[in-house]
Order: sequence, then structure tokens, then C-alpha cells
Amino acid sequence: MGIVNEIGDQVSRGVKGISDNIDPPNYVTWVIIPFVFSYIIFSMLIGPLIFKNFTSTTMCEKKENNKNETCKKVTVSKVFRIFIIFIIVTIISVLIATTFYKIGLYIKNPKLAMGIETTKLVKDAIS
Repeated sequence: MGIVNEIGDQVSRGVKGISDNIDPPNYVTWVIIPFVFSYIIFSMLIGPLIFKNFTSTTMCEKKENNKNETCKKVTVSKVFRIFIIFIIVTIISVLIATTFYKIGLYIKNPKLAMGIETTKLVKDAIS
């Protein structure tokens, strides 16, 4: 049991040393600004495409007693199209903002970045 406690102590000291030395990037600079800019850009690029081209769709339903399908053209409401644009643009912008935050974290903490990337390389080499 003594060896397990010593290993745990070493790991906790290492984690404490790393967490004390991490210099977090400015949240506004590395997350909020990229999110806002990417949201505006992708709203202007993706929004009109979805809003104009996704006006109607074909819905088919199969009857249980008949093997025939009945299909009809259904219009998609403006609210639903705006909701789709909002969801898609938000997801893309969040992905871009988190990537920028990771880049900022790596720039401000090169030793941490080296440790993370080295761990990835060793994991890939072992598996």
C-alpha cells in the first residue's frame, strides 16, 4: 500500500505543478471575438443558401393496408429555416472558437503544448 500512496503523491505533485504554471489566454481575445466574427461570416455565407434553397421538401407516407406510397410536397416554414441556420452557424462558430482557444493556450504555454502533443505521439506509437 505504501507504493500506491507514493505514486499518488508524485502524480498529485506533478498535476499541482502543471496547474500552477498554466497561463490561461485571454477569453475575450481567443474565444468571444473568433466566435462573433465566425458567426457573422457564416451567417452571411450559409444563411441565404439555406433560406432560399430549403423552401419545400417531399414527404412520403406508406399506408399499412396498401403497398403504395403517397407523396406530397410540403413547404418548410420560415421559422424552421431560421432555426436551422441558427443551429448550424452556432455549431460551426463554437468549433472555430474552441480551436482558437486551444491555439491561444498553446501559444501562451509552449511547455504544456509540448507535453500534450508528446503524449498524443506516445499514445499513437504504443497503440
